[in-house]
Amino acid sequence: MRKASPKVRLYLARQALERYYRDDGLSEEQKDWMNKLYGDNLDSKSIKKLQMRLLSRECCEIIVGAVIAEASHEEKIFLRDKYKLRRNFTAIRCKLHVHINGLQRWRDKFLNEIAQLMNYELPERDVWSYRKVGALLRFWSATLSS
Repeated sequence: MRKASPKVRLYLARQALERYYRDDGLSEEQKDWMNKLYGDNLDSKSIKKLQMRLLSRECCEIIVGAVIAEASHEEKIFLRDKYKLRRNFTAIRCKLHVHINGLQRWRDKFLNEIAQLMNYELPERDVWSYRKVGALLRFWSATLSS
């Protein structure tokens, strides 16, 4: 029964990672316009939902950026090739000279790290990682202030 259930946290982490590399974010002008719109219509429920979506997206980008910053050079190449260039494991394996099982472990490691941080969890091994702790604190404070 457990194997058939979808892994929503990992799916959301993969979406955040793909969105990070897609680079289709809003420009500063668009963000300013959205903030002005939000300020003018404080009572609108749909505007509040839109503001929360934008805030969640921005926080996810911060989290993904922190996880990528902690990766080694080869792991950064793997992430770029997998999620930006959309290469398959075989092509990446030939480029990095890493076995496919190793690449799958890297993928799972990064998706789990992103999913944990998006769920306000910080593993013990990351307590001294100032990037991840800072990203988590910004994510937490941004969601509380809204």
